[in-house]
Amino acid sequence: MLGICYVNLGAIQTGVPELTTEGIATLQKAIPILVEVDNKRKLCEAYGYLASAYWQNGERTLAMEYLKKLDEQASALKTDVERYYYYQVKALLLQENKQYAEAVTYYHQMTDMLEKGYKDARDYEYYKKLAECYYALKDDMKAYANLRKAYVLRDSTFHLHYQETMSDYSVKYNTKEKELEIVRLQQNELERERELMFRRVIFASIFVVLVLVLLVLLYARQRQKMRLTKLAQAAGEKERQFLTLQKETEGRLTRKYIDGLESERERMATELHDDVCNDLLAFEINISALAEEDGRDLKEQLKFLKAIRERLRSISHELMPPTFQYATLDEMLADYILHLPLSQRTQAEYHSTEGVDWKQVPQEIGFELYRIVQEALCNAIKYAEATHIRVELLLEGKYLSILVADDGKGFDPGRKTKGIGLRTIWQRTKIIGGEMKLDTAPGGGVRIKVSVWI
Repeated sequence: MLGICYVNLGAIQTGVPELTTEGIATLQKAIPILVEVDNKRKLCEAYGYLASAYWQNGERTLAMEYLKKLDEQASALKTDVERYYYYQVKALLLQENKQYAEAVTYYHQMTDMLEKGYKDARDYEYYKKLAECYYALKDDMKAYANLRKAYVLRDSTFHLHYQETMSDYSVKYNTKEKELEIVRLQQNELERERELMFRRVIFASIFVVLVLVLLVLLYARQRQKMRLTKLAQAAGEKERQFLTLQKETEGRLTRKYIDGLESERERMATELHDDVCNDLLAFEINISALAEEDGRDLKEQLKFLKAIRERLRSISHELMPPTFQYATLDEMLADYILHLPLSQRTQAEYHSTEGVDWKQVPQEIGFELYRIVQEALCNAIKYAEATHIRVELLLEGKYLSILVADDGKGFDPGRKTKGIGLRTIWQRTKIIGGEMKLDTAPGGGVRIKVSVWI
């Protein structure tokens, strides 16, 4: 619709000499729109107007270029309207360029179409143009013949117009007589209408006053509604600000809680490793020395004491924050699960996506996922009574997920528990902007899946 408007406006502008340049710009805007919507008919008109406008501006090369486009478009359409329009523009441009012989060819194409039944109210003008071309070519006989035909067509047109005009006058005369009759009847009613006019004016005045009062009331009500809307928007904005502040506060508290938890883990790991393990080692050495002096056989006790010391050392290593400087998340999880202290009835397996560069996982995300796996495995070993535990680390593009599943006794997720393991997993997931899914039921095992975009 916009392209058609541009074509119509451009046609008007190019018809005014002072607005020809502006009209060309308008038509140029129409062309890409018409090409996009595939309106070939209007595209032919635009090319024709541009060819004429460029010709009037003396830009003959551009005029012939758009004339060629009009020819191609008209040939593609294969309809009389576009072909006639093309012959018309081509003949006029050639005649203005004094190429009379070529112009005659296209004028004859038009007159052939007119003689075969094509209708054009200005057909006599083109016979006159054809006569002008023959006159310029010194062919006076053909010039006279076409000029005569032009006058005959013009006289025929004017005669038809005259007959139509006389018919209109006859109809108007009969109509006037009837109108006079009606006027006589109407004059009898004028007096009565004058009497009613005063009453109508009064009623109209009262109606206008009532309308004005109603408009004032509506305006006041609208202003009140606008004030209420602004108050509601302000309240909504305050509520959004409060929710944002609440989220930020929850995030800070969660981060503070996790940081405190990590600090306490690190402190406990240091104390276990540096103090308790060393004290046990010293105790083990003393017992060995006493056993040698007294000649007692304390191998079993020393073996048990060494196992306790190694277990405490392993626990201290688990409590220490993981370092990703020399190993990836995949390698650390594989090593951690390989060295899990499991009973003979419990098995653990670990799987991860193959052929993946695990170094692309950010350290902060890897750290939290490592702790999440630790927490989930600890719960599975201590409470689930599971015989099989499966851990899967998957990376698809930038989508990272970790799954910890067991075949244990499960629990009712709707029932409150005293432990903080699941809450810690949820908090760590929230810190890295991930999503946690818990699937469990009494007797149905536990599936914990944490997903995050890296």
